[in-house]
Order: sequence, then C-alpha cells, then structure tokens
Amino acid sequence: AYDIPDPASGKADSAYITRAEIVETVASLFGYKGTTADSVPFTDVTKELGGVLKYALDLNIISAAESFRPSDAVTYNEAIKMCVSALGYEYLASVYGGWPMGYIRVADSIGLSDGLDLSDVNITPSACYLFVENLLTAEMLELDGMVEEEITYRRYTTVLETYFDMYEVEGVVTANE
Repeated sequence: AYDIPDPASGKADSAYITRAEIVETVASLFGYKGTTADSVPFTDVTKELGGVLKYALDLNIISAAESFRPSDAVTYNEAIKMCVSALGYEYLASVYGGWPMGYIRVADSIGLSDGLDLSDVNITPSACYLFVENLLTAEMLELDGMVEEEITYRRYTTVLETYFDMYEVEGVVTANE
C-alpha cells in the first residue's frame, strides 16, 4: 500500500480542498515521506507542516513567500502551478507567459486539466481525484542538456512509473483464469 494523503476523504463535494492538503498530496506523489522541519519556511505554519513545505520548496512545487495560508481553499490556478512545476515544466510555463496563463497552457497540453471544469475557482473533492489521476499519468520533463545556448528537454516517464513502479498498458482480456 502507498501512503498518499486523501484530501477529499469524507468531504462533501460542496467543500473545498485546502492549500496544505494539495501540497501534502502532490509532495507525497513525488516521494515525500513525512518529516518535520527544524525551521519553518513560512510565518503561518507549524513545524509539522513545515517539513512538507520545505520539501515542496526544494522541488519547486511551491514558491517562497512570507506566508503560505495553509487553510485557504486551493484554486485551480494554484494547483496547476504546483503540478506543472513538479512535473518539470516550469521553464516552459514561463516561456508561455508565466503565472497563470503559461501554466494553464502547459497543463492543457500535457493532459493535466483533462476533464476538469476550470471555471470553478476552488478545487472540490471530486475534482481533486481527477486532478491527481491526471498528475499520475502526465509525462514528466527532464533537462537533457544545452546545445549552443539552447536548453533541451526530454519527456520521459510518468509519476506512476517513476515513483510507484506502475505502468499503464492496453490489451484485451481473453480469459479470467
């Protein structure tokens, strides 16, 4: 079994997912194992939450700021920024205009926003499940090198393949024994 937080568990779909909940979920998908931080990177969080936020900062999932607002509802734009950055597409998002439209454009192009109604401001519990599914199956981007001042990237594996050793396959079941 995998220890991935379920931020939507037990919540009515009229509820919302918090910024802390989405960061804990995304960081867990990218290998976070649950530690505390000696120093908290934001003024409005505990040491317990500080561990996951430090991990998320190190992976560029979130950006440094004075406060984090952990109990605030997470917006689609914020969640998309976190996931696009975690997948390695932050530079490409900046080329496409940065916050928020560059991140949305990248999210659309890699299937991260498939099936989501981005007209809602905040992520509902049911949308959170779809968002996590899209994140697990989106291709990650890795810096490949630099040739004559041009950065080259390569798309390689998904989060499922890299962190969970799981692979998506297609086929036809011909028997059940």
